[in-house]
Amino acid sequence: MRTNDGGRHKSRAFEETALSLSPATRAAIDAFSASPVLSLRGMTKAFGGTLAVADVDLDLHRGEILALLGQNGAGKSTIIKMLAGVYQPDAGRMELDGAPYDPHTNEHGIAFIHQDLGLFEWMTVGENIALAQGYRRRRGLIDWRQVEETARRSLSLIAHDIDPRLRVSDLTRTEKSLVAIARALGVDARVLVLDEPTASLPQDEVALLFRVLRSLKASGVSMIY
Repeated sequence: MRTNDGGRHKSRAFEETALSLSPATRAAIDAFSASPVLSLRGMTKAFGGTLAVADVDLDLHRGEILALLGQNGAGKSTIIKMLAGVYQPDAGRMELDGAPYDPHTNEHGIAFIHQDLGLFEWMTVGENIALAQGYRRRRGLIDWRQVEETARRSLSLIAHDIDPRLRVSDLTRTEKSLVAIARALGVDARVLVLDEPTASLPQDEVALLFRVLRSLKASGVSMIY
C-alpha cells in the first residue's frame, strides 16, 4: 500500500514506540487481551426434577461471537436468562472483566436482546432508543430534534439507514432487531447477548443481520447468541 512520507514517519514512530515497551508492559497487555470479557464457571440450573443446564463453562473474549448450539430444550435460553438475572443459578459463578458479575446491577456494559426485542410498536424508532438513553429536555419540554439526532447516532453504529421517525410497527422483523441492537450500543454496551436473533427471519434478512454482527465484532463488541 502506498503512503506519503508523513504516513511512513507515523508508522515508524509507532513501531519504535511499540518496540520500546518493557517486557512487563508487553506481558500485561497480552494478558489483558487474552483475558475473557465474560466468564461462566459451573453454571447449573434445574426446574423441579429436570436438569436444564449442567455445569456449563464459557469464556467470551473481546470482539468474539459465540453461538450456543443445541436442540429445543437444550438449555440455551436458560443460560441467557441466568445471565440476565431472570433465573437464579443453582450453582456456578459469573465474572465480567475478571470481577464477580451481578446481573441485577445496571452499569456493566452488557445488554440483552430477547426474542420479543422489548420495543414499543406504537412508538417511533427514535422514541424507543430515547427510552434507553433518556429524553433530552429544553425549558421543561422534550427536545424532539435531539431525540432524532441521538437516534441517528445510535443507528450509525450499525451502519444501517433506518428513519428514526418511523413507527416500529412499520419495520421488518430484521429492522426491529437492528433497532434493538442500536439502542443497546447507544448506552455503550460492549457485550450483546441475543436470544435466537434469527428466529422467524427469511434467509436474505438473516444474511443482513449477520453482516451487521460481523461489523460489530470487528469494532470490538462481543456477542453471544
